[in-house]
Amino acid sequence: MMLIITISILTAFCGTAPNNSEIIVGEWVLEDMEFEMSGGIDSDMKAFFDNMKKQVVGKLSFEFKADKTFITVTPVFGKTKTEAGAWAISDDGKILSTTSNKEKKDLTIISLDDDKLVLSDQDEKGSNIMTFKRAD
Repeated sequence: MMLIITISILTAFCGTAPNNSEIIVGEWVLEDMEFEMSGGIDSDMKAFFDNMKKQVVGKLSFEFKADKTFITVTPVFGKTKTEAGAWAISDDGKILSTTSNKEKKDLTIISLDDDKLVLSDQDEKGSNIMTFKRAD
């Protein structure tokens, strides 16, 4: 009986921890990205990825809204492309699914806290790890 009372009191004082669907709401800006290719990266591919990284770091952003919609802004050849869509996080909090223009993308959530979001996009060719910081 005493155990039940203690648990009830702790729950009342501590509340419940926010889940990933609550933490992710807000605007996020790309801070860093890393590419890994299945067969390794030669010098030409490394130069291509380094150039692409320079073009998007600090400029690519996601705004995840509480109504489960999102807006992303992506730099494309000196201009910006804005897309809107819907988002969801899996019940276990490990997969972020986005749908935009009828295209669904599943990203692995490596880590998520109030200030930092790390996502991984993997396929048979390799992986892309993107680190976002919360926008100011």
